[in-house]
Amino acid sequence: MTRNGEKTNRPTVELRIGLVSVRSPQAEPDEMQAALEASEQAKRGLLAALGKPGIELDFGQDTPVYFGDPEHPELVIQQWRGRETRGQFVDGEFQELP
Repeated sequence: MTRNGEKTNRPTVELRIGLVSVRSPQAEPDEMQAALEASEQAKRGLLAALGKPGIELDFGQDTPVYFGDPEHPELVIQQWRGRETRGQFVDGEFQELP
């Protein structure tokens, strides 16, 4: 097998995904170490760019927020103007339960 235009006698590794098969000479230990270090550096950069997990949404008082009712999966809870109401959507509009 050739690698970067040079013939090599190293053992090959084959990776198959579905009907696609890729064969390559097995990496040398120093190549593996360099790849692991590059991967770790990329991971640190990504974590630094993302900051902390999750997002924070700041809705004003006049924006209703809806989420699933954990006790009754068929219902939703509306938080709006400091009030929490259970109900459901009918024809695209929130209907409060009596």
